[in-house]
Amino acid sequence: MKLRIALAATILVASAGLALAAQRFSENDLRIAMIQMDTGKPEAGQTVDALISCLKYWNPGDRRQPNEVEIGRLKDDTFTVSAVLRSRAIFHFQVAREQGFLVALLQRVEYSLVTNAAYQQLTDAESKRAVLRGACQKP
Repeated sequence: MKLRIALAATILVASAGLALAAQRFSENDLRIAMIQMDTGKPEAGQTVDALISCLKYWNPGDRRQPNEVEIGRLKDDTFTVSAVLRSRAIFHFQVAREQGFLVALLQRVEYSLVTNAAYQQLTDAESKRAVLRGACQKP
């Protein structure tokens, strides 16, 4: 009898964990979430919506504004935000709740290497911060 109760408790805990992992976030949740580079490390920074605004109005001087920004859903909690800067840039976000607040974990930034017809990925926190600063500074 105790074994059955223990087994039932284990199944219940495991299924609760799966339900939590499958939480679906909306595009609006993504937009209002604060950007973080690392899980559990809050940063004074910007929302994804602020980044989208920066990407829309980023201009190296040879294109018309506003710049087209695309938002795509990959999974229930995973999105991409992409725009053409000097080349195509794709920001990969995972939305979560940390201490009751929405956060958008910037998992990686991909950008196109035009000369090689390939993509480069940035995954370390400092490089991701530099890309965000570069996108939001006035050229």
